[in-house]
Amino acid sequence: MLPSKAEIKIIGSNYIWITIVVMAIYYIAFITGGDLINWEYLGLEIVFPFYLSIMISENVKIKADPMYEILIVETRNFFLWILRRFVYVFVVISLIVIGSIYLMNICSNFYEAIIAFLGTSFVFSSIAIVSSYIFKNEHSAACVCGTVWIFFLLIRSLVRIPFVAMVYPFLRFVDETSETWIANKMNLIIIGCILWSLVFLYTVCRGRRLTHMLR
Repeated sequence: MLPSKAEIKIIGSNYIWITIVVMAIYYIAFITGGDLINWEYLGLEIVFPFYLSIMISENVKIKADPMYEILIVETRNFFLWILRRFVYVFVVISLIVIGSIYLMNICSNFYEAIIAFLGTSFVFSSIAIVSSYIFKNEHSAACVCGTVWIFFLLIRSLVRIPFVAMVYPFLRFVDETSETWIANKMNLIIIGCILWSLVFLYTVCRGRRLTHMLR
């Protein structure tokens, strides 16, 4: 499932060093910021999923890639090409975040916190991939993720509505005692899978159309 060595070289390692710096800044804020903030879910459900979606949008470019038209025709399986890049960046950053959080020892329940992080990160990263397929301009996908992120922060008071609580991405931060948080994360993962299915269908249809035009 890993991309080729050439693709890994193109992606580079800058995002790894940036992630390490972000984790260091977060740790400094944690040890100096006091106990009035729920640092555990502020990081794992709000900050890091958003950061991960930004890194996905910047490192897994689709239509913003100048080689897009060539790749979708010449690549044997363009969807697999996208998926490999996504998995590579997603897994590397997630491992850095999870490992750093474990070393910081700030989680009351480490495994619950990781589930919350992965569920929210997956849906935001999936939004980044879909946005990369819609917009040709660079950074547009990151802008979409930021807009969605801010929107959900602004409607946190609506979590008291049962339907909203079932799909609200920051549920554990807003209500750490919520009994529906597992169902909430499962719903987010399902939404992410639906977004990926749309990417798959569009990739197949677009590839066949371009191949037919070139014949």
